Amino acid sequence: MEGFDDEKEGEKKIKDQLRAQTIDRATKVTAVALEVVTGLSNILQEFGLKLDLKPASRRLLSQEIDNEEGFPTWVSATDRKLLA
Repeated sequence: MEGFDDEKEGEKKIKDQLRAQTIDRATKVTAVALEVVTGLSNILQEFGLKLDLKPASRRLLSQEIDNEEGFPTWVSATDRKLLA
């Protein structure tokens, strides 16, 4: 949007239209997404299902450095090669 010049009437109109359309669409999509998320709990309850959002296991990532390259121990050798 910064590329449009507000001093020029035509560009200002285009910018305003784009902004209005974009915000309107984003608002509608957000509203629908919120309705889905809000209703999900009720739907699961009606079917007797429980939504467990906790991960099955939890791993804490170590901050220890294990090599001369300075990568943490949890970065795989393949990833180290890609990052080097």
